[in-house]
Amino acid sequence: MKQDAITALRTRAPRMVVCSWPPVGNSFEREVFRTPSVETYIVIGSSRETGSGNGYDYRRRTGFSFVHDHHLTRLMLPRYQDNAVLVFQRRDQLA
Repeated sequence: MKQDAITALRTRAPRMVVCSWPPVGNSFEREVFRTPSVETYIVIGSSRETGSGNGYDYRRRTGFSFVHDHHLTRLMLPRYQDNAVLVFQRRDQLA
């Protein structure tokens, strides 16, 4: 069944979401942070706001901690200086 990101979040209630190179300024990442079931959100993309993702929503996220995982970033190929693996973890899920 083909679904867009927002519909999939609502109907499947995932605990973890992984997104590779989300478009700059997209609207669906806001919904990832708003979806109660999501405990972990992993973004594979760029460390620059002009490279991938929705930096505005990353800064305004509530209830999530954030880390740029440098170990996982080093595993990305091809290697570029601006590569990044960003890991958002719901705070109430941290042990």
